[in-house]
Formats: sequence, structure tokens, C-alpha cells
Amino acid sequence: MEAMLTALRRRHAELKSQNDRNVRLGVGMENLLRPVEDGIRIERERAAAELASRRMDFGFRAEAGKGDEDVGTVGQRSK
Repeated sequence: MEAMLTALRRRHAELKSQNDRNVRLGVGMENLLRPVEDGIRIERERAAAELASRRMDFGFRAEAGKGDEDVGTVGQRSK
């Protein structure tokens, strides 16, 4: 029994050590990936903001004279 208990304790210590290494490796990988993920997110947000800006800015970039026509309401003729 004593030999079995010693073997189990040794195996437990080995597994605990391996788990600790895996946790440190995982944390290190997360720390390496976080800036990449943040960069991708920032780039997507920038692109979306530019697209929204272009869509909202159509009036300023439109050709001169476009959209200056009188517009009537339904059932009325423009004067």
C-alpha cells in the first residue's frame, strides 16, 4: 500500500507540474494574440466608420446642381 501511495503522489505531482506549464503556455498565447485581435477589431471598426462616413457624406460630394430640382408632393405638380 505504501508503494502505491508513493506512486500516486509522484504521478499527482507530475500531472500538477504539467498542468501548470500548460496554463502558463495558454496565458502566454493569449497575451500574444490579444494585440493581434485588438488590431483586427480596430481595423474593422475604422473601415466601418469610413464606409458610414462615405454614405453620410454623399450630399457634400455630389455633383454641383444635382438635387437642386424642386420636388412636389404626391398629387401636386411642382411650380
